[in-house]
Amino acid sequence: IINNDGYHSIRMTQTNLFDSKFVGIGQQSGDLGFPSFSKIADAFGIPYYKIESNSEMLKIKDIAKDLGLENGYRVVINTGEDGMQSVKHLHVHVLGKRRLLWPPG
Repeated sequence: IINNDGYHSIRMTQTNLFDSKFVGIGQQSGDLGFPSFSKIADAFGIPYYKIESNSEMLKIKDIAKDLGLENGYRVVINTGEDGMQSVKHLHVHVLGKRRLLWPPG
């Protein structure tokens, strides 16, 4: 599940590492393009789902059902330095098809 259009990640990287010398930080810049993640996922046989708003996060339940996770699943969001997030953006992991122990790791 992904949707950040990549631009926020680019802006944060350029802010943190390149002294805010911005290039390609929005569609209006016209100097940057992103691949179709759905086509890449399809080429590798990976299911692809896109959520474009907070309210659509409720779709995760339906996505989990589509993926055959009727016995349960875990939703994980990694944030911050201790969460091993190197570029600030939002992505969600849906884990399942095995017994998920606690604590994780």
